[in-house]
Amino acid sequence: MSAKTPDPTSYQHYFRHLEGIDDAILDFCLQYGLRFAKNVLREPCRVLNKPGIPELWIDLHVEQNWETEQFPIELTHTIEVKLLYVLEDNTKLVKQWEVARGMPFTVLEGTLVSLLLQALAVGEACPLPTLTKDLSAAKREGWHRTRYAWR
Repeated sequence: MSAKTPDPTSYQHYFRHLEGIDDAILDFCLQYGLRFAKNVLREPCRVLNKPGIPELWIDLHVEQNWETEQFPIELTHTIEVKLLYVLEDNTKLVKQWEVARGMPFTVLEGTLVSLLLQALAVGEACPLPTLTKDLSAAKREGWHRTRYAWR
């Protein structure tokens, strides 16, 4: 099979296991006022979003590439927090952290809510960037420019 046409068995293995945590993620989103999206851009992920200034994103995704891995394997996952701050001139600044990396799904399942709470706390505790004309202060604070807006 070509790299553009996934083997259905591998592709399903890569996505389907996340369905087992969807109810817990949805409950979390409802409790904390977040939006929920599945498999954004056909990637096996779960994205939680909280509008605001800055906009908060929690991204849970599979680390392996279904096009190159031999299945079945124990898939590992990363949870990232991303903040998006859009300036008046539409310049986009992003700041991000990893809450977890290399986490097997069996571990992720058992610690999901605490990891999501940790991600939410990290994102909500971050101050807005210090804005200067050249954005140097924001860069020192860990913010950087991006064209991508996760929408």
